Amino acid sequence: DFITVEKEVLTDDDFLGNICSFNYRIDSAKLHAGNNYGAIIISNANFKTRIEFQVAGEQMKSLQLGNRRKMRTLMFDLLNLYLGFRLKKRSTASWLDESVKVVEQMIEIDEKNPATLLYKTQLLLTEERYNEAKWQLSMIEKEFEKITVSPEIKSYYLYLTSLSNREEGYVNKVAEMVEDIYRNNRGNWKIAWLMLYLIEDYSKSQVRRYEFLEQLFTENCTSPIIYVEAVLLIKANPMLLNKLSAFEIQVLNYAVKNDVLTKEMVRQILYLMTKVKDYSKRLYEILVKCYEVMPDEETLQHVV
Repeated sequence: DFITVEKEVLTDDDFLGNICSFNYRIDSAKLHAGNNYGAIIISNANFKTRIEFQVAGEQMKSLQLGNRRKMRTLMFDLLNLYLGFRLKKRSTASWLDESVKVVEQMIEIDEKNPATLLYKTQLLLTEERYNEAKWQLSMIEKEFEKITVSPEIKSYYLYLTSLSNREEGYVNKVAEMVEDIYRNNRGNWKIAWLMLYLIEDYSKSQVRRYEFLEQLFTENCTSPIIYVEAVLLIKANPMLLNKLSAFEIQVLNYAVKNDVLTKEMVRQILYLMTKVKDYSKRLYEILVKCYEVMPDEETLQHVV
């Protein structure tokens, strides 16, 4: 009972020439220690064959643990590729090329993982391979009928459908659906991040977008995705930086570590520093970087 098959009945439609791809799953939760024995029997009126299985319980669990570790590493790689792209450390072509390679590795580990399939779809949409992306979304929708998906996966799927179908009424409907999901999952940064691009208030107003990011920070969101979004907003409009609270210091520290401070940002930081009375080691480190970006007398005065 540790073996389950995708289909119990095969038809001519499952064959390509004389080849049939047949999927099965081994449920590690049903394995006991030592060797586990089972079989899949394939038969029709004129033919019968038996495929024997011998699965080592501990070996299987060890393999799955290794795969989970590989997936976490690949997820980290995918995130870093995206962050580098958003901060203009990588070209679009380089980001796409390397991301495709990472996602292909993820699919090799688990070809039915819904998140991985959605990553693949987003890359197809970015490459403007719209027909392939629509087909992929339709396949994912069928898979969702068989399993329970997390709120962030459901939201991500909806977001991608809005990239595939740009009709205004549909995009607005998706925005409302994702916003409803977020109301029941407050503080989930993955859903909140999608809202930045779906909710008109956030996509069109830099102030509202920045305020929403700060709100996420107060709700204990510490994802670098949120810092990148805030850094890019400040870079585009330094006047959004109107105080030096914990959120701003965290965002500026991220900017320093990734070497993306601009002279305009430095000028705004120096202006705000005139209002700071107490010494802060983190602010001092930010000021040292400010001097590297703009090595003049005014910046030096704040450093010393």
